[in-house]
Amino acid sequence: MFKKMIVLGLMILTVAYVGEAEAPKPHGRLISETYIVQRGDSLWDISAKYAAKNTYGTREIREFYYGIIENNFEVVFKNRQPGELHPGDRLIINYFVKEDVK
Repeated sequence: MFKKMIVLGLMILTVAYVGEAEAPKPHGRLISETYIVQRGDSLWDISAKYAAKNTYGTREIREFYYGIIENNFEVVFKNRQPGELHPGDRLIINYFVKEDVK
């Protein structure tokens, strides 16, 4: 019984390893930019701008909106309403770009 369990475990590990080795590797690069808030900017407008820059995979504007708040919470949003911006605020914004694989 113990020998069968070991063999079964090894088979499962082998299948998992082979399946993982054959999985396609993503070909995107994470970009991190600093955006300086201008008068009249809204977090939704900034989110839309960076959603358009994202060329690797589909992401919703809400992902950018909440991602910007999360990435900048301690520096910008900690003592404010979520999404409240002031001119001169520096926001770190991440997005992905597709890379050509050669």
